[in-house]
Amino acid sequence: MLFDRLIDGKPTDSGKRISRRATLLLMPAVALSNGIGATLVFVLAGFVVPTPPEFDQETQSLIVNLVAAAIYLLIALVVGTVWGFKRLNPTRQWIGEERAPTQEELRMALRGPLRILLVNAVLWLVAVLAFGGLNAGYSPVLGVTVEVTTLLGGVTTCAVAYLLSERIFRSTTARALSYGAPSRPVLPGVQTKGILGWALLNAFFSVVVDVVDEHGGAVNKFEGDAALAIFGAPIPRDDNADHALAAARHLAERLNAEVPDLRAGIGVSGGQAVAGNVGAEHRFEYTVIGDPVNEAARLTELAKSEHGGVLASAGLLEQAGQQEAAHWTVGRSVKLRGRKAETRLATPVGV
Repeated sequence: MLFDRLIDGKPTDSGKRISRRATLLLMPAVALSNGIGATLVFVLAGFVVPTPPEFDQETQSLIVNLVAAAIYLLIALVVGTVWGFKRLNPTRQWIGEERAPTQEELRMALRGPLRILLVNAVLWLVAVLAFGGLNAGYSPVLGVTVEVTTLLGGVTTCAVAYLLSERIFRSTTARALSYGAPSRPVLPGVQTKGILGWALLNAFFSVVVDVVDEHGGAVNKFEGDAALAIFGAPIPRDDNADHALAAARHLAERLNAEVPDLRAGIGVSGGQAVAGNVGAEHRFEYTVIGDPVNEAARLTELAKSEHGGVLASAGLLEQAGQQEAAHWTVGRSVKLRGRKAETRLATPVGV
């Protein structure tokens, strides 16, 4: 594939070429990772985590935090870039000299993604302490809230940075292992990668909440690695189909750009459904039940194996306005699991 060729180059590439390509790709990858972490913090702070009820200096604290964040971002960018590339210099040296690495150089090369993770971890830990202390001056509860929110952003950043750098360093790793394997493991095990996967899932949900909210919907629930978003309930509106379809298109675009390591399926359906509180005496939750919910779930399953990862019921296009419907094209009919009638599929134009 062209994407793999761009990252990996050719097996016959020189060491200098491998090193130069990894350096050029690593800078935007780390910037993207930190952007995803910062977006998560913004979404959590702005839309999810409530402000302490006794707090009455919201405007002042917002201005102070924005100024402090801009200053810290500039400092962290410079420090992180210099420190990160300094930690990778031993690997760049031996691979550029076209020689076999020593055992220590070999271990350092294989730890490349981990070393990038640690640089980001330190910078975000400093941010956790700095912004937690800054906001504790306004309210102790606010200080703790900011610390936890920033910590989640840091964990997410580290996870994405590790996964992206691991992909970028694949050619470097292959060149290093061509000289032999280390005597003992040097990379994180299953448990550590499980934590990284959890953080990546947080980044995924952050994008989902942001896009659904932007298009006037609501995330009703998270179930494992899935999310149920509803449009038109509990507050009814006449353009539900337009907003749901537009949200699906934009969500696919943002997930592809911001969380490329996760392959998601997006299914959209619409129609009459029952919405309200369900449960028992001691536990109620607001949810929606009906055929459109089941159809959307089946479309989501199918979308995971489709190019573009987005499928909508063609019947929903009939409920949408011409402007939104123009962004979709109607295709084949399929019999979805658990349904007797066939469903006509629609996909975004250009996918």
